[in-house]
Amino acid sequence: MLLSRIANLPIILEVGNNRVNNLHNLLLHHNLGFETKILVTTEAIWKKYQKLFKKSDFNDILYITHSDTKNVKELVAKLKKYPKNSLVVAFGGGKVVDVTKSATTEVGLNYLVIPTALSNDGIYSPVASITQEDGRKKSVGANIPLGVIIDITLVQEAPPETTISGIGDVVSNISALEDWKLAKEDTSEHINDFAYTLSHLSTETILNLNFKDITEYNFLKRLAYSLVVSGLAMEIAESSRPASGSEHMISNALNHLYPEKSQSHGVQVAFATLLMEKARGKDLRGYFDFYKKVGLPTTLEEFGFGKGELAEAIKVAPTIRDRYTLLSKVKLNDTFINKLLEDF
Repeated sequence: MLLSRIANLPIILEVGNNRVNNLHNLLLHHNLGFETKILVTTEAIWKKYQKLFKKSDFNDILYITHSDTKNVKELVAKLKKYPKNSLVVAFGGGKVVDVTKSATTEVGLNYLVIPTALSNDGIYSPVASITQEDGRKKSVGANIPLGVIIDITLVQEAPPETTISGIGDVVSNISALEDWKLAKEDTSEHINDFAYTLSHLSTETILNLNFKDITEYNFLKRLAYSLVVSGLAMEIAESSRPASGSEHMISNALNHLYPEKSQSHGVQVAFATLLMEKARGKDLRGYFDFYKKVGLPTTLEEFGFGKGELAEAIKVAPTIRDRYTLLSKVKLNDTFINKLLEDF
């Protein structure tokens, strides 16, 4: 008897220049002829890019302002009036994607992502980051999109810090995978080898790429694929394990303790990756070279947090979620943490 295997691969994965100009035909080419199509974006993004679309591309345009529970609830209420065979298109950055993910998951509608920035692997992942009523960010489960259309022409116009954040998110998989291996060794936690391999490849693709500038077409194309593959790894693993470990817990602790000082997600998890790789005894020189080349911080001064603040976040990090990582194994006393931070 043949066993049934199901993986939610993207129906559409289009990466290149001028991809959004012919959205209607792209959807038809992939047999996605939805009668009703709703665009979710921000007013600023729509004002800037509406000339790229045809009036007939969408039946309605809905705006969001923040990636919080209020915007999710408001979008849910608006989407409930549309038939179940409608397609929702998230056009924008991370907050648009996250709110669309959460709302369409609750309503039960299909959605497609057209990012205007490559800021994180959320463009194709089963997780959305939503700010709760208490002001804290929380990662919540969500359905993944039918696919992703990445127009390099658009993401080249995004602020450099958004691209740097996306690079950091991919690089942090290094630490997440080490934690996954440790969990297998110490607790016999199962590793999905295919998901592990995809996550590893997404990182290696970026770290080993020959490039001069992060705005280059080839670099952005590789980054786009890496972010999608990283998200796919989480979908296959049915967990964020392939892309989230101790480094994400430290980042979440920083958000929890110092929300007013929070940096972008990718920058925080990338810096925490340096800390965790040092704790593992790894040589950081190669990382430093790469970080400096792409604009990621390598010192506490560049990172924007003091030693005391980061030390407190490291102590709090293991309480953020029930996940076995290096932080579960080492003794997080002052001696260990001071030694960890002394070169930064």
